[in-house]
Amino acid sequence: MTSHPLKRSQNPDELDRIERYAFAAKIRLTRVVLGCSRHELGFRVGLTQREICKLEQGATEPRRTTIQVFERIWREQNIEFEEIERRLHQRGYLSGGD
Repeated sequence: MTSHPLKRSQNPDELDRIERYAFAAKIRLTRVVLGCSRHELGFRVGLTQREICKLEQGATEPRRTTIQVFERIWREQNIEFEEIERRLHQRGYLSGGD
């Protein structure tokens, strides 16, 4: 098996970009699971529709408080993203796991 060419130690900026896009995918999936619009999700988490859109596109780095709000929603709604995290671990983007 060949290893993925991108590892944490080789390019931290690329890792940040990948983590931002993984978070973006989680936001989009959260909206789908909850069956709400960007406006409705934004209202629920204290962001504007535009801010939700930027997060979903990976165009902006989420604040720590924003991440915490979404983590709370995911826990409350029993939403899990094991597959995304498992694949990132397998490709060496996240430490721990295999």
